[in-house]
Amino acid sequence: MRGRYGVDQFSKFILAVGILLAFIGALFGKYVFSFLANVTMLFFIYRTLSKNIGKRQHENNIFISVFSPFQMKYYKMKKRLTDSKTYKYFKCPNCKQQLRVPRGKGSLTITCPKCKEKFDKKS
Repeated sequence: MRGRYGVDQFSKFILAVGILLAFIGALFGKYVFSFLANVTMLFFIYRTLSKNIGKRQHENNIFISVFSPFQMKYYKMKKRLTDSKTYKYFKCPNCKQQLRVPRGKGSLTITCPKCKEKFDKKS
């Protein structure tokens, strides 16, 4: 529909919370969770069909600024776990920059690209 805000990251989060609450309500048979699920679904529909685009964008920006640090930590942890077989991670003793070196190369002299500090580590 023309002139409506549509779905953004905050709306997707609200929808996911609503589905989770509905699942918990159905699993445990508690009406409180079902009621909260219905309220969140109605809020999702309200945001999606809203014509006040500026206010919805402001709400989405606040949501992104609050949850982006958690999202970045999640992605960093996920990447570190997937790379754990091929790379080893170290922190520079001088500037605490996180560095990634290939595994299985023996003793290495690592140079920090940020502060140019050299230190020896075993990979």
